[in-house]
Formats: sequence, C-alpha cells, structure tokens
Amino acid sequence: MINTLSIYEDLRQCLGDEAARKLAGLMGKLYEEIAQTVTKQDFNELTRVVSELAEAQKRTEARVEELAEAQRRTEERVEELAEAQKRTEQRLDSLTLRVEELAEAQKRTEARVEELAEAQRRTEQRLDSLTLRVEELAEAQRRTEESLGQLIKDHSETRKRLESMSDAIGYNLENQSYKSLPNLLLRDDGIRVDGRLIRRYFPGKRKGQYLQANIYGWGKKNGDRVLILGEAKTSISRKEINRFQKLVKQIATIEELPSEKILQVIVVHDITPTTQEYAKEKGIRVYWSYEL
Repeated sequence: MINTLSIYEDLRQCLGDEAARKLAGLMGKLYEEIAQTVTKQDFNELTRVVSELAEAQKRTEARVEELAEAQRRTEERVEELAEAQKRTEQRLDSLTLRVEELAEAQKRTEARVEELAEAQRRTEQRLDSLTLRVEELAEAQRRTEESLGQLIKDHSETRKRLESMSDAIGYNLENQSYKSLPNLLLRDDGIRVDGRLIRRYFPGKRKGQYLQANIYGWGKKNGDRVLILGEAKTSISRKEINRFQKLVKQIATIEELPSEKILQVIVVHDITPTTQEYAKEKGIRVYWSYEL
C-alpha cells in the first residue's frame, strides 16, 4: 500500500501545496493501477522516474526564480535606461534650443558683420575722399606757403622801402630841426644855442652797441649851460616817449648832469592830443613840423 500522505508531504516542500496534492493523488492512482499490472521492480523504476521528475521540477523552479530575479534586475536596468533616456532627451531638447538660439545669434552676427562690412566700405570711400581732399589741401597749403613766402618777401621789401622813406622823412625832419630849433628855443625858453645842433651817438652797455640822440647840442640860459636832447619822429606814442626819457637818463649819466640841466624836445609831424598832454606832463617841449 502506497503512503500518499507521506509522498504529499515530500512533494509539498519542493512543488508547493496544490502541485504536491495533485501529484500525490496521481501517484496513488497510478500505484493502484500498477499494483494490478506491474512488478515491484517496475514500480521502483517508476518511483525513481517520478523523483527525477520532481528534482527536475525543483531545478526548473529554481531556474525560474533566477530568471525572475534576472528579469527584475533587467526591468530595473531598463527603468534606469529609460530615466537616463529621459534625461538625455531633456538635455537634447535643451541643446536643440541652445543650438537654435546660437543659430539665431549667428544669423544676427552675420547680419551685423554685413552691416559693419558695408559701414567699412563707406568708411573706406570717405577715407579715400578725405585722402584726396587732404592731398588737395596739402597742395593748396603748398601754394599758400609759396604765396605767403612771396608776400613776406614783398612785405619785407615794402617794409624796407617804408623804413627807408621813414628814415628819409625823419632825417629831413631832423635837418629842419637843426636849423629852426635855435630860434624857437630862444623865443620860447630864452635858451641860446652854442654852436649848432647835431645827431650824436653814445657808447652803449654792450660792445658795438650805441645810443642815438636825434637832436644833441648845448645852450645857455641866464648864464647856465643847458644840454639840449631831442627826438624827431613822424609820429610818437606814450611808449616811445617813455623810451626817449630812458635815453635821456642814460645820456645824463654819461654827461654827469642833473635832469634839471637838460631840455627835452620832441619834433613831430603828428601827435594825438592825449599824447601831447602826456609829453608836457613829463616836462617835454613838443614842436610840430609845420612850426619849423
């Protein structure tokens, strides 16, 4: 008699409750049928086969468990890959947006470069125009300098001629003064000229330098000697009057005379009223050329 309960207990540990019950029941039926038809040796062989089947089933279930664990790990890995793919797609979307922004920026840059190139072309055109204008101005400047040089030369010549004419007028005025002043000084100041009036040069402070007195001479007033110093000019200014008085002081030092022993005279063709008044305030007698 087969102990199906014992078989059930053995099979349940490796096959589970439901499978062990069904297999134990099946073995019980088989045992009854075999008991009627097979030998003990055949039964033992059958038992061995069943045990092998059970062991194979156990290994199969272990393999299934391994496959299930592998499947779980695979699913986890797939999930990780899916997450990574999601992040990759997000980065790709971000990169795509960035690339589009860069493309747009590049487009704007190219447009700006084109604008700058056009501006550079216009600048070069203006520069060429300015260069041409500068060359024209340089040529005009050269002609101006040539004209200015000629003008300076002509002006210098004119100035020389004017100075020559002024000197001639001045010398003529001096010559008239030498003849006419003695009578005028006698009439106006009671000074009688001794000898004659002349142009006189005195040595200056530096070698080769001279002080020029246009009118120089001696006279007497009430028995006292008086030095007569004068300036003969076409016209005269306050500045020239001050320069003349400086000359008078220098000559007074040379002649070793006090200022009250010197009569200062200016003979002019023209003098403004204010300048004439200034000369009188300085103690200078002024004669007009038409008085000579």
